[in-house]
Amino acid sequence: ATLVGIFFGSQAATGSAEGDALMGGFGAMLGGMIGTLAGIYLMSLVLFVMEGITGQTPGKMLLKIKNANQDGTAAAGGTLWVRALLKYSGTILALLAGVTSVAILGTIGSIAGLIIFIGCFFVLGDKRQAIHDLVAKTAVFKK
Repeated sequence: ATLVGIFFGSQAATGSAEGDALMGGFGAMLGGMIGTLAGIYLMSLVLFVMEGITGQTPGKMLLKIKNANQDGTAAAGGTLWVRALLKYSGTILALLAGVTSVAILGTIGSIAGLIIFIGCFFVLGDKRQAIHDLVAKTAVFKK
């Protein structure tokens, strides 16, 4: 995400270099901020799709763990997509709010993100499952 921000910032600075120095710096800063946000959302979408298709993110692949049904059997594609949709619901809604300019989607996305954040602490309980795992009836297992 930071690399995307650096790219957009440098492009904005280059484009603004013909103007005064103050606007060139502002363009670089603005481009960097836009690029960083774009990179975060792009990476979130990539992780959402990866987790929906394979049940794994690059981090899970490195750790050799995978999403599966609660009983340890391989999860169906639909189950993995439900889990991914729940997990990334805040990000998806925030992205939709930005694209469509529908403010209520951003508010709902923030609430969903907060619920998922708090739900991640559920892994400290007996079942060791986050809230999105409990709802989707999945768990994370070693491969």
